Amino acid sequence: MWSCCTTQGKEILYSNNYTYIDLAVDSNGLWAIYAAEQQENFLLVSKLDADRLTIQKTWNISVRHRDYGNGFIVCGILYLVKDVVSTTTIIDFAFDLYRKERLFVDLLFRNPYHQNCMVVYNHAETRIYSWDNGHLLTYPLLLK
Repeated sequence: MWSCCTTQGKEILYSNNYTYIDLAVDSNGLWAIYAAEQQENFLLVSKLDADRLTIQKTWNISVRHRDYGNGFIVCGILYLVKDVVSTTTIIDFAFDLYRKERLFVDLLFRNPYHQNCMVVYNHAETRIYSWDNGHLLTYPLLLK
């Protein structure tokens, strides 16, 4: 067991040492983002049946997930936020779950209060919401 990145047999997902699983909702449904057991270079994303909470499909993505601070899914694309404590950071990892391919992105992202513990996409409002050191922030999106 990899003791520096596990607690009670569960793999830590991001660099913040507190997240074991990240749930996401987009226009395609409910997703679970989590670490592959004892595999620091692989991230798992499962599409869930929202009524039964059963796994419909799982993707095994090659990425050092602990190099990132948070993640979210928009239109079937997984995005990873590099850092959640720096004022300015980037989203430099995106993976299209349906096409099964990495997308190269370099998007600016801000954590103005230096402790962003949640980043989620709200598909009804086409916005990113984040919870940054007690402050709820919204980021409007223009989807193409």
